[in-house]
Amino acid sequence: MESIALIVCFFTFLFTLYGLSKDDFILLRKNISMDQVFNISIIAMVVGLFFARALYVANHFTVSFLNPLVFLALPYFPGISIVGGVIGFVVFILYFASVQKVPTQRLFDFSTVSLLVAMGVGYVLQIALHLIRKKPLPFLEYITPLVLLVLTLVFFFLLLPRYRRGEMKDAHLGLVFLACFFASTLLTDILENGKKLLIVMGVEGLLSLGILIFALSLLLKKERKVIKFSKIRI
Repeated sequence: MESIALIVCFFTFLFTLYGLSKDDFILLRKNISMDQVFNISIIAMVVGLFFARALYVANHFTVSFLNPLVFLALPYFPGISIVGGVIGFVVFILYFASVQKVPTQRLFDFSTVSLLVAMGVGYVLQIALHLIRKKPLPFLEYITPLVLLVLTLVFFFLLLPRYRRGEMKDAHLGLVFLACFFASTLLTDILENGKKLLIVMGVEGLLSLGILIFALSLLLKKERKVIKFSKIRI
């Protein structure tokens, strides 16, 4: 069932990415085809899945994972790290898009919004599977899905219209997604572990904290540039 959920998320991602990219004037002006957009994004999804599996194995290591078949056989030995998947996906998008001379920040925005929608669908399917199996998730496990649901509504009804009108700079959407996602994962860790957070914080927690700080610093830097430019125009 987990494999089916991954397939549904994959096609949800592609459908959302197509809707965002097909008539984008910047991609059209740069003569970027949908084939290029899909090729980069599909490879990024595969890389993200590999990173998701690798970080999970790093956090739950057993000798059996040294067997490549066990490492790759997700249906039989399930377990992935969403944090690792997001990091691998974003890093590859930023690197490979720049190598291919595709508008990197634009593709970063569209890819992360598509990833947001796909992850939301994935979390809904996860919750549904647990309910079907009569194994409801702990309350704290609902924090990230709720954050993604609210973020999806904010993106499509508030931020994307402004973005299309040119009122937001490229990379804003992607940075907002990263900040909100990693803030929600940290919030879950804080509520679960409380004062013991610094002791039990593993690789995922440290990566989440680092990327959250990085994303917020870039957002503040971009906002300062926008404010400075607005003052110059006035």
